Amino acid sequence: MKKSLKIICPILIILLLIGIFVLLYFTIFKNESEIKSLDINTRSIVLEIGDSKDLKDCYTVTPSDASIYVMCFINDASFAEISEDNIILAKSKGETTILIKCNVNDKLVEEEITLTVLDKSIIPSNFTFEHESINISPSTINCFNEIICSENYNVTPTIEYSNSNVCEYNYTTGLITPLNLGTTTITVKFVKNGETVSNSFTVTVEENYRIIETNLTKEDEYYILLLNKDTIGYFTLRTLENNIENANIKLKLEFEINEAQTSIIQHESNTVLLSATSIGESILKIYCEDDESIFIKIKIRVS
Repeated sequence: MKKSLKIICPILIILLLIGIFVLLYFTIFKNESEIKSLDINTRSIVLEIGDSKDLKDCYTVTPSDASIYVMCFINDASFAEISEDNIILAKSKGETTILIKCNVNDKLVEEEITLTVLDKSIIPSNFTFEHESINISPSTINCFNEIICSENYNVTPTIEYSNSNVCEYNYTTGLITPLNLGTTTITVKFVKNGETVSNSFTVTVEENYRIIETNLTKEDEYYILLLNKDTIGYFTLRTLENNIENANIKLKLEFEINEAQTSIIQHESNTVLLSATSIGESILKIYCEDDESIFIKIKIRVS
């Protein structure tokens, strides 16, 4: 009997120790390694083609030292791929979903994150404008100063004004719309990942900054030219900008009314030659090609 007790006691002690160890394992060690909760930090990710992101930044597991593996899958592999360590790499433009799966309290939990892949942002290395400075009147409607750039870009620039009340600038068309009298510096700025490329030009809005002068006499709103039928008449033109003649400004000549069948024979060297084949009146409008708000009208009386 004593011999059997000597054998049984050690066995009981060993079984007791094993039981204690198993209990400790399930109550302490196993519980510490299990995921108690999975929290998604963001429901949307935006990447550019070629960019990558660690998906572990997108979710949080509790406890933080849980050893159970969190699995990430891409719904459409044509847009992105995910490595074994949950790094996602954007491949092509489009939108898909990322599936995040893991066991939470012995249950399979699935979460989704929307992935949007955009084209790679491109800004120009440099660019200029057609003009460094521009003068316009408050009624100017067709003044343009387009961006000149030999490179392709897809980043929308920001437009800054030193005085925001003078005009508005449309960078896509180059159109300048006057608002009030004054001067402003317009800065077009492209920004990408901390890199900035910018350039500026100046716009001045003022009354009577440019005038068209002629040697004809003015009556009310018209300058008058008397002309005999089937003969050649002429008048002179010159354009002044800030009281200084500017021969580089191009002028356009258009008949608004042409009852006298008047035709322009020559327009060069500031002299306009014309003739008419009928008795009556014609009205000729002369305006600046780059600013139609600057114009004069000539009434041609043919006898």
